[in-house]
Amino acid sequence: ESVNCDGKSLNYIICGEDENILKVNLDKNVNKKSKYNLNVKFVVKIPNVNHRLGYGENTINLTGFYPILCPYYNGEIYQSVYYPSGDPFYSECADYKLKIKVPSTYIVASSLSAIKTEYFGFETTYHYERENVRDIAILLSEKFNILKTNYKDTTINYYYFNDSDAENSLKVIKDCLEYYSDTFCKYPYNEYTVCEADFIYGGMEYPCLTFIDKNLQGENRDYTIAHETAHQWWYGLVGVNESEEGFLDEGLTEYSTALFMSNSKRYNKTLNDYITISKTAYEEIRDYLVSKNEYKLPIMKRSLKEFSNDLEYVSIAYYRSQIMYNALKEFMGEKKFKSLLKALIINYSYKNVTFNDLKTLAEKKKRGSKSLLEGYVSGKTAI
Repeated sequence: ESVNCDGKSLNYIICGEDENILKVNLDKNVNKKSKYNLNVKFVVKIPNVNHRLGYGENTINLTGFYPILCPYYNGEIYQSVYYPSGDPFYSECADYKLKIKVPSTYIVASSLSAIKTEYFGFETTYHYERENVRDIAILLSEKFNILKTNYKDTTINYYYFNDSDAENSLKVIKDCLEYYSDTFCKYPYNEYTVCEADFIYGGMEYPCLTFIDKNLQGENRDYTIAHETAHQWWYGLVGVNESEEGFLDEGLTEYSTALFMSNSKRYNKTLNDYITISKTAYEEIRDYLVSKNEYKLPIMKRSLKEFSNDLEYVSIAYYRSQIMYNALKEFMGEKKFKSLLKALIINYSYKNVTFNDLKTLAEKKKRGSKSLLEGYVSGKTAI
């Protein structure tokens, strides 16, 4: 509706393929040491859909609603398009302060840390802050129950309304946080929240917060919790351009999930079992796409706009990529592979990594790794 700086109106345009890019003409030059206050007034209409941004019978899902700066990619300002397949997001880490006022009947779950709460009759105002995160996510519900526990100095919150075994889910969340912290690096924030939600897919990750489909049960729910929690490292801590190289974090997250599940006695599966499941799923989707004359070469490094549908994207970014990481581990050996993961964290925490970066790090650990990765990503390596 308006953009101004210190009371002075600024010229702006709404642009981008989806008209989701705000381009503002500043009234003075800004450099790295400058402080510039930009005030943007805008309205978000929340659709009645069980999606990232939307509301359903039980929850209001507020994600992607808050303006973030376009990052650089390959030396240019990258303008994200909201493609129908995959996760069309790319962002840098930033520090956030947020104040939100809601009817007092709602319980609010946020990716940010609550600093202060104010009650005014039928309305409640929450003050939030968090440093070094990629985005903001908020869920509201009048039906939320809350369970809490701790892992070391991290508070774990579980917001639910449909979980018949909520204590088990809370334990899975804690077990995941412990396993990934021991395997990759210490979880870097003082809080982690998981929420049940009205959501069309299995789950969705945001910094310090994930939500899962309320209809998931049993091992499917546990697997989704493990997957979304692994994203706290592979996306939250080490970011990627998910619109162009989504296979980087999705495949590594799937592989991390398989590591966690196979190291837990309750699921009675080996790592090889999970890799076999992925290979079978990959082959079934490939054969289906062939039957529909929709099959393309399994090239992994491509924009989301180049995927025919969700099935093709899942087969490439999740299954083929997970198989690639497993092949890399077998080629490098477990010790060097774990060293590679730690190198990713050391070099790219709170930054974004590219496929070229991954190849460079892997080749330093063991010669031939670059060729292996290129074979999978180019589609030349058969599965």
